[in-house]
Amino acid sequence: MLLQFLYWGANVACNVIGVHTVAQAGSRAGTLATINLVPLFIASNFSVAADLLGISLRGYTWIHNSVGVVVFLQGLVHVLISVIGTSLSLNVPFQLYGFLTVDKHPFMITWWTAGRNGEATSLSLLLKAQTGLTKKLIDYSEPEESFLVWIDGPYGSPLNVGDYGSVVMFASGIGIAAQMPYIKELLDGYRNCTVRTRSIHLLWQLTRQTDQEWVLEWMDELLVQDEGPYILHISIFDPDLEPGVSAKPYGLHNRIWKFSGLIDVRQQLLGAITSQKGRMLVTVSAHDAMRDAVRKAVKENSDERLHLVDLVYQPKHHPRFWGGGRV
Repeated sequence: MLLQFLYWGANVACNVIGVHTVAQAGSRAGTLATINLVPLFIASNFSVAADLLGISLRGYTWIHNSVGVVVFLQGLVHVLISVIGTSLSLNVPFQLYGFLTVDKHPFMITWWTAGRNGEATSLSLLLKAQTGLTKKLIDYSEPEESFLVWIDGPYGSPLNVGDYGSVVMFASGIGIAAQMPYIKELLDGYRNCTVRTRSIHLLWQLTRQTDQEWVLEWMDELLVQDEGPYILHISIFDPDLEPGVSAKPYGLHNRIWKFSGLIDVRQQLLGAITSQKGRMLVTVSAHDAMRDAVRKAVKENSDERLHLVDLVYQPKHHPRFWGGGRV
């Protein structure tokens, strides 16, 4: 927040220092718009830029958006002053001003399969169609159809989840995509004795009952991968189930439990703390209301053995859970 304040303050100062006329103000705004636009093009690849700066992808996205807003406002000032200073008539052509935006789509690998040498033979992405590229991918994809793609990365600082004895994961809706690879990684490490983790608890809030179909096959594979003594436990919360319906176990050895309604974040975290094994990591990839509830619950029970991490990917808020329920 301080960095953003200083950046905006420097731009405002440059807008007024040495400016004595309206025409000069318009020219200065146009120059500043151009100057601020340069880093947007130079560092247009979000993942590469975040990696070079040593910050998270989410942090760089915030910086990029802030610079973009400044470019827009400086350009708008330049355009308005230019229009005011020009007598518009049929003999004066309209000057059109525009800004070129470059959209990058960093996707998270949700699942992968590996060959005998350990190298990945296939990668799976879980996408939720919004607009632009994600919608086109859904619209134009057909079963058994193949495309040539270029995969760049990986970038960013990896999260070493295996340093913690207990890992608690909160997800809502498509946020499950950010949690699945860490579960797979932890189970691989547990089987190979390369992690300290002895307990994994995934709490997934569905937005609708059909959400389960996205990862059902992969969850079955995780249960098989968890050979025992079992360390993986999954709690699924379904808002479409009748209120008060008793929890039901599913999967191998009843390690998946399905509940009705919404997650009571505080109660679930307290339960995890009582059975905590060593240091505990809490990861979250969820809508705004749940993230706020997780932060509050962690703060209430915070000690040096409890660590909270917001994963890079966070779903957009869902109106079904906006400020409501028990989250």
